[in-house]
Amino acid sequence: LPYSTGWEDQFQSLCKYQHKYNTTNVPLSYGKLGVWVKKQREARKHQLIHGYEYDMTGKCTSTLTLERIEKLDSINFLWQGHDYTWEEHYQHLLSYKKEYGHVRVSQKYDVPKKYPKLGLWLTVQRSEGRKSEQKNGDESRLTKE
Repeated sequence: LPYSTGWEDQFQSLCKYQHKYNTTNVPLSYGKLGVWVKKQREARKHQLIHGYEYDMTGKCTSTLTLERIEKLDSINFLWQGHDYTWEEHYQHLLSYKKEYGHVRVSQKYDVPKKYPKLGLWLTVQRSEGRKSEQKNGDESRLTKE
């Protein structure tokens, strides 16, 4: 299957983005590339749930072929952007603790270059953690800190 120029162009843009920012987690706010990344994730999620789908002639209807999945995997494409963001914030929290000796972060605390939106993220995690502990008795990774 030959690559459509549009897909290949976007893949090359993603490679450049990864080289510049050291991640394939492109935010939607980044424009066309962010939308394309989201569509790749959605297509993969659909495949994992429903399997590959075929038309009446037996041709696979997905534009996300196995070859494209392998190509994205080869650059460590993040199939789940949310999980990466959680881990990234968690690492920022650990760095913050090392620097300041505590994790009492104000909800409005935001140092874009160093700890982007850390305060807001931590507030949400605390709220979600309390709900989960009450519901399931689960302990969050955050309660260890």
